[in-house]
Amino acid sequence: MDLTYSRTHSKAGYGRCKSHHGEILQGAFADADGQLRRGLVTLPTSEYGSQAFFLADARAGIVIHHPHDKAKAKEAARRALVALGKAAYGGDLFIASNCPIGWGLGSSTADVVATLRAVADAYGTAFDPTELARLAVLSETASDSIMFDDSAVLFAQRDGFVLEAFDGLLPSFLLVSINTSPSGLAVDTLRQPLPCYSDEELYAFVSLRKQLCTAIEEGCRARVAAVATASARINNRYCPKPHLEEIIDIALTHGGLGVQVAHSGSLAGLLFDPDKRGVALDASKAVNALRRFNFSHLRLLMMCPEAL
Repeated sequence: MDLTYSRTHSKAGYGRCKSHHGEILQGAFADADGQLRRGLVTLPTSEYGSQAFFLADARAGIVIHHPHDKAKAKEAARRALVALGKAAYGGDLFIASNCPIGWGLGSSTADVVATLRAVADAYGTAFDPTELARLAVLSETASDSIMFDDSAVLFAQRDGFVLEAFDGLLPSFLLVSINTSPSGLAVDTLRQPLPCYSDEELYAFVSLRKQLCTAIEEGCRARVAAVATASARINNRYCPKPHLEEIIDIALTHGGLGVQVAHSGSLAGLLFDPDKRGVALDASKAVNALRRFNFSHLRLLMMCPEAL
């Protein structure tokens, strides 16, 4: 990306944000007042992400130079300027990302958070994660929780706040990443109808939330994967993944711990214990077993939240 620009700018800022590989848990959960909120726990990854470069100046308006279709990032830049008391100012925004759009990798949130960080950096400051979350939801209606780096969180993605901060990060996994969409086409998250969970499913989410809290505290990969698998099954009613049960069976048959999915995208991930002897062979056998479905994407990833 060519960042050369002829105008003289007095302030320049840079921001970056990692992406994620879908969720470990997604559903509806009670907040501190007992009100149900839609919430999620993302599985962060450094394999994908966005970078933003912002050149601030005194003219009004945001101009996106690369790429040109990042409307949510443009709105994030505008809201960042308002939050910084610079509503009358503008600048030039450049974004670089390796996130496929519409797979469930959090591509738009990565763009938005990177942009918010870049605009703040241009003015010599930084937004804390709580403010980033608030501004991100205002910018894109629903946001992922990838602005939180210090702990795993249950995040109200349409309200912009943390429902619960867990005691620690998610454990590391070796993951077989697949795009379950036969065509590899993007999923428009905001056009999807919101799940209308049954009473039975809402009760299940109460239990899964408690199970995940304990699993993270203990660093237990098997319990985290069990929660992810249960969440994937519940949400498959609302955002179906082709061959989900076969995918789960392949994971468990070949030494995996379970399966996680992008609940509003097309990605799924087979979760393996990276410390298990022979795990590379197990994962390779799982990949070979998955080939019969002709998925558009198959890749091995090492997920290490503590290293992000």
